[in-house]
Amino acid sequence: MAPLIHRERREAARRALADRRSAVLAAAAKAFATNPYGETSLAGIGRQAGVPEGTAELLFQTREQLFMEVLAQATREWCRDLAAELAGQGTLAPAALAPLLARVLARHPLLTRLMSQVPAAVESVQDPSPLWHAQNRIHEALQPVREELARCCPELGPGRTRVLPLWVLVLICGLEPFAHAAGGMATALVDPTLRDYAVDFETELTAMLTALLC
Repeated sequence: MAPLIHRERREAARRALADRRSAVLAAAAKAFATNPYGETSLAGIGRQAGVPEGTAELLFQTREQLFMEVLAQATREWCRDLAAELAGQGTLAPAALAPLLARVLARHPLLTRLMSQVPAAVESVQDPSPLWHAQNRIHEALQPVREELARCCPELGPGRTRVLPLWVLVLICGLEPFAHAAGGMATALVDPTLRDYAVDFETELTAMLTALLC
């Protein structure tokens, strides 16, 4: 009987830890989506998650590690969505591919917001190992997308098929702050002389991708 009780306790502890990890990740996604990177902290995210003090620090040793985990998770969700969208297509010309990519990405505002914060996150990294780990997971998630791109848009060729998903992610870094301006940027874009910089995300991304692909 005692071994069974111990197993049940271990299983209950494992489930509790998994639940707390999920709660921290959900709170982190909300925090990074709504606040500048520099204004977030592990302790604050832990409080928002409603977990015991120190739990967020135990599960994710640094803010950067937690950010990269949320980024990898959001990237995987986008990749699954995009691969499924591409799987339903026949042969596409590059000009038709650009609006499809932009449309699917517009359905993932968390990813676009996170990508705009990557430079700030990378600058504050002390230990690069979480970056390498997240990068490997992102590359794994991109593989089904590359396979579908090669099938439905052979005109791209192997080189552009390999780098296109990364191009999309890099474009977000520059576009997102103008398309979904907040804080000082939102105030600045009220100026009539800067109004042209306030852009529609999907429209502008489509134009950029069309210029790259065609």
